[in-house]
Amino acid sequence: MILKLGILSLGMMSMFLINPSKLEAQTMTCTLIPDSITYFPDGMVCALYDCPNDEIVQACNLPEVPVIGD
Repeated sequence: MILKLGILSLGMMSMFLINPSKLEAQTMTCTLIPDSITYFPDGMVCALYDCPNDEIVQACNLPEVPVIGD
């Protein structure tokens, strides 16, 4: 099993591939696909990225949600 964690930032996405059985990580830099950014009414923003392993990845940012109480 491989977990994929993405960080969306400045038109680039760094993806960390973590294999739980080996405890090592690999870093891959993906490039934003032009005109693939989608803005949703609830504030979510998604975009597609082209990665060097011939994979296309979708990354989304969710809007901040206020936490009420302690």
